[in-house]
Amino acid sequence: MKKGIIYSLFLGLMALAGCSPKVTTTLIKAKEPLEPEEELAIVQPDQEVPEGSVILETMKLTGKDYDELVGMAQDKARTAGGDVLKIAAHLEPDITSPRHRVSAAVFASDDSFLEGADHPSVSKDDLESQLDLRPLSGGWRFAVQGGGVYRLGKIKENMGAVEEQHVKNMRWGYSYEADASYFILENLGLGVKFHNFHSGDSMPVSAVVNGNIVEGVSEDNVDIYFIGPIATYRLPSRNRNNAFLARVGLGYEGYYDKGTSLNVEGTIKGETFGLLYEVGYDFGISKHLSVGAALTFVMGFINAIDLTIKGQGSTHIDLGKDDMENISHLGLSIGLRYNL
Repeated sequence: MKKGIIYSLFLGLMALAGCSPKVTTTLIKAKEPLEPEEELAIVQPDQEVPEGSVILETMKLTGKDYDELVGMAQDKARTAGGDVLKIAAHLEPDITSPRHRVSAAVFASDDSFLEGADHPSVSKDDLESQLDLRPLSGGWRFAVQGGGVYRLGKIKENMGAVEEQHVKNMRWGYSYEADASYFILENLGLGVKFHNFHSGDSMPVSAVVNGNIVEGVSEDNVDIYFIGPIATYRLPSRNRNNAFLARVGLGYEGYYDKGTSLNVEGTIKGETFGLLYEVGYDFGISKHLSVGAALTFVMGFINAIDLTIKGQGSTHIDLGKDDMENISHLGLSIGLRYNL
């Protein structure tokens, strides 16, 4: 019951956060706020501001209700001291955003406040950039990373203590990864990713050979690898230096176990379709270079394997529903990203 209440409350807070209007302002010139009795004129996108007006501030607003955004822009304009509010652009909700997006500029029709003070100016290009609502192309992003991984799935019953410990040891390993994505929009990227999870362990074994007990070591070296296309949603920070990323991929997932047992060498191979989910955060350290951390989940199940014993040939084995090999794993990694 308590979990249900907490979950509902969490969803409610998330919904409120997602629906709250947001305003980003850029101050250009400082002026005393507008007096309550002074009028504020609203100029539509297809209209011109009065000749000789001085720009004070620009702003970008996002929210569910357009009229509410205009009202917020008016309040901001009066605080900035402007008596003219120019609605520069308005984008209605579409496939790229469920919100209204508005850019506006605040002007003072009387430039007498400029006398006797040094006020900064803004270039035409900077002004157009501040008011532009078009989605930005993000270009290329290349990443390499590595970290620790834990393999999921149940451990089969009826194992001996030594074998069970061997299986538990094999669950831990490390990953190395690389991917490249091109962001067709600032928030949306398409690319390809390679991810490899490696683990290895050995255990003592014994067997009866020709009536004699032979003791030795059984060793496994397992690689589980994923390669395939990925889609990335990226949410940059306000200053564009950092970014949150959520990614999903569908591709080829392979299993390769190279092992020895009592000096007999062999391999086990399997393959399946894999699903990859990843969330991460990039921290910018220069214009093009970032460091980042990511939590990656790769899911896959193998229903058939090829067993090859050196010098004895290969065998294909179909695994039943209850015997499928779960090669799903979860990893935490850090690495470098290069953005073009």
